[in-house]
Amino acid sequence: MSKDALPPVTSNRPYLIRAIYDWIVDNGQTPLIIVDARAPGVIVPPQSVRDGIVVLNISMTATGELELGNDLIRFNARFSGVSRGVQVPVAAVMAIRSREYGLGMVFSPDLVNDDDSDAGDADATELSLGAAPTAFAAEPVTQAVAEESDPLPLPPAPSTDPDRPKRGHLRVVK
Repeated sequence: MSKDALPPVTSNRPYLIRAIYDWIVDNGQTPLIIVDARAPGVIVPPQSVRDGIVVLNISMTATGELELGNDLIRFNARFSGVSRGVQVPVAAVMAIRSREYGLGMVFSPDLVNDDDSDAGDADATELSLGAAPTAFAAEPVTQAVAEESDPLPLPPAPSTDPDRPKRGHLRVVK
């Protein structure tokens, strides 16, 4: 069968985002998406963007009316106490991961130009070239998290020094 006879393939990215989102939530963790804020169609408060990237908390407690669609991710969230509408094209999502453990998936950039007709061709090309999305561990990321309270920093990496005593993370407040 020739390549021209094959039906067009849709992008697998929205399906993977929803699957990883469900997995993170089912394990009681907080889902974060890392977004290329410079991509066309991204609507986020400009003050939340750092170096062209924004990290968004998409948990049910941090968002309202969350919609994980095939083309767009839409929700309402609070940024510095002000409710805002957020819109992220699925193609602009660079990764999805849990805040607590950093586990998730990184996506390859689309390999097609804006002139090309279908972004789904990029994912098919990625798979045929073996450049499929991969799992990853946490790396330090500047975080502008949309949530109801102040953003929480990523947990520090555990110390590998066996002689260093572990300190408690709780503090007494009077």
